[in-house]
Amino acid sequence: FFGEPETLHDRSLDPETVFVRDYPTPAQLTQDIRKMAARGVQLLCIYSGGDTNYSYSKQFFDFVRAPELARKIEVVFYPSADHTFFLVEHRERVMAKVVGWLQREFGEGTERTSRAG
Repeated sequence: FFGEPETLHDRSLDPETVFVRDYPTPAQLTQDIRKMAARGVQLLCIYSGGDTNYSYSKQFFDFVRAPELARKIEVVFYPSADHTFFLVEHRERVMAKVVGWLQREFGEGTERTSRAG
């Protein structure tokens, strides 16, 4: 593996390939999000701003051009957190959000609620 001539040009061994993936087009993402919402799929989307291009709380709905989905999809933006939620306080906040959301949406004996209101 290390320094062996037959592996020197094998791109699958390049550590940067972990970041190479096929992303959906904006149109495909919007279509997929709309389909999930129409099926009643519960979505919690969490974005950080510390080291990403995400910069304001409603950016998700602006991107997918679907502000009406705000009643069906919960989006949370942590502008000072990085994508790994490195600081303990950031991890605690995001974990509390996820746990609370899971309990509210899927907890035993709870009925699903709309975000309208």
